[in-house]
Parts: sequence; structure tokens; C-alpha cells
Amino acid sequence: DRQGHRGATGRLLWADVAKGLCIVLVVLHHELSKDLDTLSLAGPTWILDGWHRLDAALTNVRMPAFFMVSGLLAAPALRRPWADVLGPRITNPYYLFVLWSALQGAFFLVGPALQTDPIRGPAEFASNLVVPSTTDWYLFALPVYFVLARVLRSRPLLALAGGVVLFTAMRAELVPSLSGHAALVLAYPLFFLVGAYGRDRITSFAQAASRARVTALAAAFVGISLVIDALELESVVGAPLAAAAVAVALGAAARLHRIGLTPS
Repeated sequence: DRQGHRGATGRLLWADVAKGLCIVLVVLHHELSKDLDTLSLAGPTWILDGWHRLDAALTNVRMPAFFMVSGLLAAPALRRPWADVLGPRITNPYYLFVLWSALQGAFFLVGPALQTDPIRGPAEFASNLVVPSTTDWYLFALPVYFVLARVLRSRPLLALAGGVVLFTAMRAELVPSLSGHAALVLAYPLFFLVGAYGRDRITSFAQAASRARVTALAAAFVGISLVIDALELESVVGAPLAAAAVAVALGAAARLHRIGLTPS
């Protein structure tokens, strides 16, 4: 259903496209942040600098958009009984987080040293189950965000205000003792909450996405990003900038699906 953006099962196909694009951007980020500088590449240094600047700009897209779409898809479950959502929305993602943490820990006990955040030993494994320190932290965050969204669903404005405060504080590094992946867990509930509480408006926006609108949003985002980067105001206006980036990503995903560049 190109017009309604839904598949035969009722899934929002443009949302699946958006999550797929986010995953591609996450893979690109890991390649650029961990492998690019280790490669022996001939050429001017501005090329490497350009890739790193692109990666930094995409920080406002990949995880904010991923969590907003995750919240949007989880929205119908917010009103279901706890017994119905405990497995699909809470224990299943956390089980995957524990499993991948265990596999990663086992690998790094015997495997080579890599540019990542390995778990080494039982103590680090136990600590990671409560305060995530590995790259699969998003599997830890998803059930936490869902519980938060469900508990606060009667006070959405309070929840969103708290999300803005957390996002701004983490971006500005106002709490030096919190860093790494633990800080990321605290930074991104805002976008899950926006997706969960604003499902209808976001869906309407995506359905109305046109080439002109997406192009205009993308141009505005790039221009604003350049100004903010030049003035070093990222930590001050990070939330609205990320919101603009997410709007571009969701609009682009919906547009790609509508014109048939993605599977039905």
C-alpha cells in the first residue's frame, strides 16, 4: 500500500525503511570512528576530515531517528496490560542484550584486541548488565524507555520536558561522571517518548512527505548545522537540531518507500 505506507500485515513500511537507514548509518559510524584512521589512505587530509565531520553531523540522525521510530512502533502497546507487553517489549530485548554481552565477553577473553569496548571478566560482565558499557547498549535502552513511556503516559509533557533536560545535559557533558554508553542511555529517551506519544502526528507528517518538503528540510538542516558547528553551539541547541535531522530522515524514508525504491 504505497499511499497508506502499510504492508499486508499492517506494518508501517516507511518506519521499517527509516530503521534500516539508521542501521546503515550506525555501521558507517563504526567504520569511520574505529577503522578509517587505521587505514593507509593516500590523498589530502581534508578527505579524512570531511568523513569525520559527516559522521559528527549524522550523530543527530542515526540514534535519535532509530529511537523515535522504535517509540512510534511501540505506541499501541502502551495501553496493553503489563502481562501482554512484558515479554515482547521488556524481557526479550534485555535477554538479547545479556546474550550479546556474554558472547562478546567470551570472545574477548580469547580473541584479539580490537578498537571497541570489550567486556573482560565476570566483574565487568555483571557491571554491564546494570550500567551498559558495550556497543549493544541500545538493547538495554529499549525496555527502559518503554517502561518509562508507559509509566508516564498520563503526563506526556512532563516526560518530554525531562527528556529534553537529560538530552541537553548529556550533550553538554554537564555530569562528568557519566560518559560513554551509559550517558547515551540517558540521552535518548526523549526521542522514544516523542515517537510513542506523537505517533499520529509523525505518521501524518510522513504520509505528507513530498520531494520539495524533504529537500527543503534537508537544506535547512545542513545550513543550520554549518552555522551551529561554526559557532560551537551544538551542546546548547542539540535537541532542536536533532529533531530537525530526524524530520529529514523520516521524511526521506517515507518518500523512498512511496516512489518505490524500497520493497513493499
